[in-house]
Amino acid sequence: MVSVFSTYGFLSFLGFNFFQSFQADHPEITLNLVEFPDSALRNMLNDHHANIGFINGPIDLKKYDGFFVARNHYRILVSPDNPLYQHPSLTFADLNGQALGIKGKEYDIYNRHLNKLIKRHTVPASYFETSEDTFLLEFVAQNLGVAIIPDFQVELTQFADFIQAHNLAAKELTGVEFMRDIYFVQVLDATLSPGEQAFRDFVQKLVAKNNS
Repeated sequence: MVSVFSTYGFLSFLGFNFFQSFQADHPEITLNLVEFPDSALRNMLNDHHANIGFINGPIDLKKYDGFFVARNHYRILVSPDNPLYQHPSLTFADLNGQALGIKGKEYDIYNRHLNKLIKRHTVPASYFETSEDTFLLEFVAQNLGVAIIPDFQVELTQFADFIQAHNLAAKELTGVEFMRDIYFVQVLDATLSPGEQAFRDFVQKLVAKNNS
């Protein structure tokens, strides 16, 4: 069995077919795919509960060897009952006084988003923090506020149907990008099993193909 640990949401970004392609090439290998909040993820890797995974960058080169895989962008999800719905795009100033749904403190992206808000003197009315993505959708659908979500979620069936049914809109935030860079890593002092090495090679080939 090959355990692959990942930061939240990234397995959905890669999609089932990504992993199924690996299984088709390597039917003898069983994958164990697990997502964690970022601090727990790094602890699990550092304690060798898994030797490979997908983590938020930048990476600590004293602990990991790795390579860039993908960049996720974030948007502001808005209800049609919110006046911001009529704006083609949003600015940080538009978020002043809005209740803001956001991933909780256990996730690296929380501090990155919060720091950008603070640097631009943006003061939301309140924060709704959760690890559950569907709660952020419900939060917006009930017009309790707006929420920061990764843009790829808008395309995922389990989210897209809900967003469409409630006429929610994912607005671009102008002036600065909300984003995260994801890296594939292996723990530096770990010797990869043949299965782990095969998975690393598979990811690296697909990244090279996408960048060609």
